[in-house]
Amino acid sequence: MLPASPARDSAEGFLVVTLERAPQALEPAPGSTPRGDAAIGEYGASSRNRRVISGLSRDYGLRPVAAWPIEPIHVDCVVFATAAGDAGSLIERLRHDPRVRLVEPLAEFHTSSEAPANSPTSYRRLQHNLDELGLPAVAPSATGAGIRVAVIDTGVSLDHPDLHGAVVAHQDLVGEGEDAFRTDLHGTEVAGVIGARALDATAVAGVAPRSQLVALKACWQRAGEAHAVCNTFSLAKAIVAAVDQHARIINLSLTGPADPLLAELLGWVQARGIVVVGPVASDGTRDGFPAGVAGVIAVDRSEGSQRRPDVVYAPGDDILTLTPGGHYDFASGSSLAAAEVSGVAALLLERGARDRRGVQAALRAAEAGGGVRSIALARDALRFLDSRAGRIELGAIR
Repeated sequence: MLPASPARDSAEGFLVVTLERAPQALEPAPGSTPRGDAAIGEYGASSRNRRVISGLSRDYGLRPVAAWPIEPIHVDCVVFATAAGDAGSLIERLRHDPRVRLVEPLAEFHTSSEAPANSPTSYRRLQHNLDELGLPAVAPSATGAGIRVAVIDTGVSLDHPDLHGAVVAHQDLVGEGEDAFRTDLHGTEVAGVIGARALDATAVAGVAPRSQLVALKACWQRAGEAHAVCNTFSLAKAIVAAVDQHARIINLSLTGPADPLLAELLGWVQARGIVVVGPVASDGTRDGFPAGVAGVIAVDRSEGSQRRPDVVYAPGDDILTLTPGGHYDFASGSSLAAAEVSGVAALLLERGARDRRGVQAALRAAEAGGGVRSIALARDALRFLDSRAGRIELGAIR
């Protein structure tokens, strides 16, 4: 795994390099094995690439610190620590090295929600986002039943009563352990928005309360920082693990710079029909990862005044959701809006949308009919889908 220091404290001084690898030489199911990513000495690279890693280390003064075979795109991915010096010049030299397929700085990504407010004393009536999405008009016929949603984030409070039976698989891809996994805040908030079960009248309901969540921890909390942090390497592992776990939707409630390796992986994911959802950056731009990757459903909160035709809007202010320890609280941010859209996507797949293109078409139709304030996103998207399928269940909805 990536060492606790310095890569977890800062991505500065690290490079990600990919090397071509023959498909038949790969280990089975990399990215989802319980051992995580091996140390270099145990690394399952081909003998050729072990020599290449040694040669690159020698020729450029690099130190390999972690590595992992990425089966879908037939590469070995290596994280190198660099010596002090001009990283830009080093990257440019490596880009012209015929042994190297791709080189980029180890990029950092951050979760996108604001700190919780005071704890509420009541529940369903405070979930204004469900009303704004139009969910009362479609429940209980649309619940996301059986649709797997991968939450690539921090860990999730697996023992929260409102997630009982919701999380069908989980994996720690950063090596912090089970206790840290269960006490992480951001992933718990996002999981609650998507799939909280609402098992009784005092509980919180998710947008898709019968969906199946796959909790993949690729992000961690740094001391003294409000946002959790992920990087290129941890996110690459999580994306492949999501496909290994048969997720039909991948929720990435985080933002960061454009990333060639991660963009390539999402291209492979989307070619399989999987829906990928991510928030736009806090400044409203969508040229980074994940929202800037072609085909990703980019989401922003609907409370803003600016509207873009290439963005889906959902409530993002004061969203009541789950927190560790069996608690509830309000949170705000485009992370929560993205989670809501992932939940709506689960409803659409349950209702008959075949893949990401069907989901995107329904969301676009709902947005187009929403005017300046796009409300009732779930109701209108499902109505569009049903009309295309010749169904009449939602025909009476006004």
